[in-house]
Amino acid sequence: MADRTKNKSGFISKRIRELRLEHGLTQKELSLLINKSESTVRMWELGKSEPDIQTIRMLSEIFSISTDYIISEVQSSVPPKSTDKTARPLTIGDRIRLLRKESGMSQEDLAILLNITKQAVYKYESGIVTNIPIDKIEVLSKIFNVSPGFIAGWREELSDNINSNDLPKKIYILRRKHNLTLEQVADIVGVGKSTVRKWETGMIANMRRDKIALLAKALHTTPAYLMGWAENEYTEKAGVALPVYGSVAAGIPIEAITDIEDYEEIPESLARTGQFAALKIKGDSMEPKFSNGDVVIVKLQDTVENGDIAVVLVNGDEATCKKIKKTPEGVMLISTNPAYEPMFYSNREIDEKPVRIWGKVVELRAKF
Repeated sequence: MADRTKNKSGFISKRIRELRLEHGLTQKELSLLINKSESTVRMWELGKSEPDIQTIRMLSEIFSISTDYIISEVQSSVPPKSTDKTARPLTIGDRIRLLRKESGMSQEDLAILLNITKQAVYKYESGIVTNIPIDKIEVLSKIFNVSPGFIAGWREELSDNINSNDLPKKIYILRRKHNLTLEQVADIVGVGKSTVRKWETGMIANMRRDKIALLAKALHTTPAYLMGWAENEYTEKAGVALPVYGSVAAGIPIEAITDIEDYEEIPESLARTGQFAALKIKGDSMEPKFSNGDVVIVKLQDTVENGDIAVVLVNGDEATCKKIKKTPEGVMLISTNPAYEPMFYSNREIDEKPVRIWGKVVELRAKF
């Protein structure tokens, strides 16, 4: 009788271990899901004890299999599905709540560690907020010593259950699959770490084509796969890198400017239409559209139309970004921030100072 019990414990322990590993869970993560200690799970897998029937039912729900598959020596490569229609997969909020309680933390304690409000933690756990930023998920994973994928409920691999148009999840899973940090992807694509984070959370959905191509390269895939396009391969021509200038001044050829802070890319098709440069915005005079630290792509030209936003050089000083309004008497440089008065220069001042158009702003690259 003892031998039969030992054999039974043996195949149950093997089954639990196989199912846990198949679902990418650690012993600790599984213990949290069933509200047991990590040592209890370890004892099951060693065959030194076995779960009670209630726990076996919980395991069948978690792994979406029948209880018979766990307790019987079923010889099948495909586990029978659970017939329990009431089983509900754990949400990200459920996982955060379980991990918090297991760690003996209050919602207020967790809020402090995440640098958010207690109310925000409550909204995470109750499911009111489901689109939790990736940076918060990664902090949670460090706090609770589990994988980000466990908290988010994602497998750390690509699978058929990923919607072909689910770009944020594809970016996240591919980045994790290739062991890339947010910073590494950001460097390859030429954007800020926060931008990659917002791609992964879906906060930025309208990605530029040149960035899609670079992102695909960084993640070792194709733009077609990322975007859920038709099966035929889509290949974007290489972009053209532009230096981002911190400042420009009159009388200095663009090739001689050394104040280069970064690089941005524009599509080759745009680059063929003229000469371009990138300039970092300083100050808040063009709020709310242009913020301090944002980068504007500028087509170099010495004339613009009324209403255009241009980079203007006044009296040989650093360039300023302003909306242009021409009048018969001169030109007005208008800030979009109402706290700043328009600057008017007469035709005489335009010649004497001088006031010169450096280029027309054709695109904004906002920095988050």
